[in-house]
Amino acid sequence: MTSLEGLLCGPEVLDLLADGASNQQIARSLGISLKTVQNHVSHLLDKLQAADRTQAALRARGIPPSPRC
Repeated sequence: MTSLEGLLCGPEVLDLLADGASNQQIARSLGISLKTVQNHVSHLLDKLQAADRTQAALRARGIPPSPRC
């Protein structure tokens, strides 16, 4: 992985994640390793303060979290 790959793939990973793609599908689509995708997803969850992929996908689409009961 080049240093540019690490900087440029985050938004693409988030878009594909929001479309419902699995980590393996994201890796194939972007031509990066599964481990790189897993790292990107982990960092995206942290940055978005999302507990899971669903919350990250909703935030990527601009949908605010619903209040908890």
